[in-house]
Amino acid sequence: MMTIDARLQTLESEMLRLRQETRRWRRIALGLAVPITVLAGVAATQASRVPDVIRTHKLEIVDAQEKVVVVANSVGGEGRIDVWNGRGSNVIRLGCNPDGGDFLMWSAKGKNIASLYAQGESVNAELRSAAGDCTLMLRAGPDASGMSVFTGENNTEVVALGMRAGQSALDLGAVGSAHGAVIEGSSQGGIVRLSNATGQPLALVSGAGAAGRVEVSLPGAVTASILGADATRGGFAEFRNTTGATAASIGTDAIGAGALQLNMSTGARVAGLETNEGGGATLSFWEGSRRMVGLGCGASGGLLNLCDGEGRPVIVAGPANDADGGAVSIRSGAGIQLARLGVDVLGAGEVAVYSGTGTSKRVLGMGAR
Repeated sequence: MMTIDARLQTLESEMLRLRQETRRWRRIALGLAVPITVLAGVAATQASRVPDVIRTHKLEIVDAQEKVVVVANSVGGEGRIDVWNGRGSNVIRLGCNPDGGDFLMWSAKGKNIASLYAQGESVNAELRSAAGDCTLMLRAGPDASGMSVFTGENNTEVVALGMRAGQSALDLGAVGSAHGAVIEGSSQGGIVRLSNATGQPLALVSGAGAAGRVEVSLPGAVTASILGADATRGGFAEFRNTTGATAASIGTDAIGAGALQLNMSTGARVAGLETNEGGGATLSFWEGSRRMVGLGCGASGGLLNLCDGEGRPVIVAGPANDADGGAVSIRSGAGIQLARLGVDVLGAGEVAVYSGTGTSKRVLGMGAR
């Protein structure tokens, strides 16, 4: 049995050992506190940083129900992004084609309703109805740009607006037909073309050139009538038959006076009415290029010319030059007067007959008695 002194000695040794252990663990704790603090700071710093680059073959973004709503991946070596709506329909796609970028949009029912894509050196945009029919197309390129509107099951083009090489055009067509109305513009002026349901041109209004012009056509592109203006002679109107030959025309002549012309079915002139430079008017009947009959009036009165087959006047009737009354002159083909019926200086009737050379004559009249 240990004595009291022995037990006290043992307790004192144990207390000394415990104090030494406590000091050792305190030093270890202090030594670990610094690196732990440093590591905690580094970890906090790393957790707050955003990565500069994320590399992956395919990126999927999902909603709260784990449904995929966005996919970014590579297809055939080209990038593509697809977007789905909340009902699982692929509604947007952004990708590439051989000429450049490509954008597609679908309706919730899967119908392609919009697209934007590169084609050659141009860019095209298409907007479609809910049924999927193309209703609007836009195109912009280095050589030509334009807009087209389509309708119907067969995608009939009803409106086209475009520009090419400094010229612009608007093409309006009725549903199921083509080219109902075309409006063109250029540095030369504007043109309006009107067509029937089958696309045959029926009317044209032109401001191109030196003066305005209106043409009305028959089906088959035969111009039936023309209303226009000449820069030097003024306005005119032409009326043509079914073969395209001019049957009648009215306008202004070389001196700026009115003129009317009637033609045969071949377009050859047969009759004309024109004003005279000194006053009055002349009605003429033609055979080919030769005038056969001329009936006119002037300051001295009326005048009638009847011509032979060569267009030479052989009978001339009109006021007498040397008496107060009328006269009828019968002439040869050479223009020599061979006979004359008229009024003498005394106011009596007179008939004169001339020789073939016109140098001698015989007179029968009341004044000769």
